[in-house]
Amino acid sequence: MSFLKRSKGKETAPESVGLFLLERNPPRQIYDIDIIAVHGLGGHWERTWKDSETNKVWLRDFLPLQLRDSNINPRVFSYGYDSSVAFSRSITDINDVADDFLDRLSHVRPNVADKRRPILLIAHSLGGLIVKKAIITAWNQSNHYGELLQTIRGIVFFGVPHRGADVAYWAGLPASLLDYTLAGFGGNTAFLNALKRSSPTWREISIQFIERAAPPLKIRTFSKRKGLVVDKDSARLYLPNERFTGVANSNHKSMCKFGVAESQRYAPVWMAIRDMAQEAIGPTIANRFENRDPIIITDTPSKTPNFFGRESELQTMRDILKPRDFE
Repeated sequence: MSFLKRSKGKETAPESVGLFLLERNPPRQIYDIDIIAVHGLGGHWERTWKDSETNKVWLRDFLPLQLRDSNINPRVFSYGYDSSVAFSRSITDINDVADDFLDRLSHVRPNVADKRRPILLIAHSLGGLIVKKAIITAWNQSNHYGELLQTIRGIVFFGVPHRGADVAYWAGLPASLLDYTLAGFGGNTAFLNALKRSSPTWREISIQFIERAAPPLKIRTFSKRKGLVVDKDSARLYLPNERFTGVANSNHKSMCKFGVAESQRYAPVWMAIRDMAQEAIGPTIANRFENRDPIIITDTPSKTPNFFGRESELQTMRDILKPRDFE
């Protein structure tokens, strides 16, 4: 999918900031759930989730079809923002990104049916901080986002350092990205300290989120199974409504990239999302087909003036469609 802009016949660079619809839904179908992915530091709304060998984006190329096979019709978005700004200047920049995220999400749910549709959020790395801050903001500004908040039914975290990032986290980032990130901090040591493990700022965001993360919200936490980028203690919340799973043979960057739909690394991820979606939707799917009056045909086919022959076929149709008593 291309998001190129054209200006006087020339193409400009693809956009990287916004809420991007990953897959165009077939016409005349009703969406059951909205799924929104949020990348982390140095990430991108598409590249963060794209496998480098197959160029497949599992959120676009695999997940929608798999969910439809389970009678769930999703609308999948990916949120893009400038992480060099959000994670480099001040805590208020994270607030701004969280506000922008909430506003954009509200704008793509304009009517009554949209506003009632369940939401599932997916976050990688420090994108989890954006998601948690957005939920805190929605709680604190319930007059604006209360209806939206009520529909957020699940969150999937990939390698999110809930208790802050220690030396291992920064060591796990590519050297080029780390240099770019540190340059972006511009000597803001206060914000660097805020990102450290168990810092007061990080602790405050985590505490506020935990206070607002009670059931029926479901949480699935995924962590890599090799390397020392994010340890289990930091990657999990230890909440009763959280389930923790490792992504086999992955590091902090590859844990949210899957090249083939049949991958065993990917299976626990998409199945967890399917289960969360089914629970979020609840009886909605069943209600499509239940509680409907039986279709009773009160008239049978008759011969038209131009009908020639096939009397036996017409009699068979009469027999089949003959009105019956329903018990």
